[in-house]
Amino acid sequence: MESRVSLQDLDATQYRVTKDKIQLVKIKEYRDGKPHYVATHKVNIKNDIPELESEFEDLEGWYPRVTHINGMNVQPAEAVKSGRNLHKEIAKELGNHLDILYTYSSTKGFIGDVQECTEGKFGISDLATERQVQIMLDAVHNCRRVTVSAHSRGTIKTDNAVREVHSQLSNEYLESLKKIENTSEKQNIDTNELNAEHKKLSDKKASEDMNKYIQLIYAGNAVLFPSEVLKGDSYVVSTDNSLNIANADLVSYLTGKHYLSTSSMNLHKLEPNSKGNNHTFDQYYAEVVAKEIARDMQRK
Repeated sequence: MESRVSLQDLDATQYRVTKDKIQLVKIKEYRDGKPHYVATHKVNIKNDIPELESEFEDLEGWYPRVTHINGMNVQPAEAVKSGRNLHKEIAKELGNHLDILYTYSSTKGFIGDVQECTEGKFGISDLATERQVQIMLDAVHNCRRVTVSAHSRGTIKTDNAVREVHSQLSNEYLESLKKIENTSEKQNIDTNELNAEHKKLSDKKASEDMNKYIQLIYAGNAVLFPSEVLKGDSYVVSTDNSLNIANADLVSYLTGKHYLSTSSMNLHKLEPNSKGNNHTFDQYYAEVVAKEIARDMQRK
């Protein structure tokens, strides 16, 4: 039996949550452009740190259909339990056959997490952000639709990842168009003008493919100006009664797009209830996120 002590050791670790168990997983390699996952440990929850029991399983052929990244001030055991709770909520809608790939973004304490959120709003990324980038790139490159669900601080990391994925895909598509330039020079076409047109086409293609293969859900949204390249759904606990503002999700109210939908984000307002902390994912958002995932799968 092994036990990890440092929260930083756990940062950006990923967990496969199934109906029977929770596993620590990683991508071993890529084969023909496809991620080859392996499970290295079985996870047992005791105290505040998940205990890891060595248990290798080759997951070749497994591909995550639903992913989630946590918000701020979440302890490792809370994160794993939250992943299990989301799995149960999805099972109510779709049965137990879906696994969840849960990316854990470790807490640095309240002040440290707030600082990280601030850095994220200036586009500073980290390893957890890179995990989100990889999930979305894998989905588009392999034409496999994936749900990217994020909560609180995780929405900031994910929105930065969305922008990075769009940039990388656009550059990939742009490279494939450059071969036309040789022909254009022979035809005396303005190369600069053609380059600008190519950039528009590649940006458009990147956005179209992202919307085709990525379902984006923000719960307890902390992003004030979400990216315009990928459409998604944003859920916040809100109230139209200014005298009752304390019952709203104050994190979203103070830091994110709280009142209006944008051209990319469809805003859903949830009524406050008596379940407790109005920003907690499990108590307020897991159920509606599961229903949104089910709606997407039923449409597809």
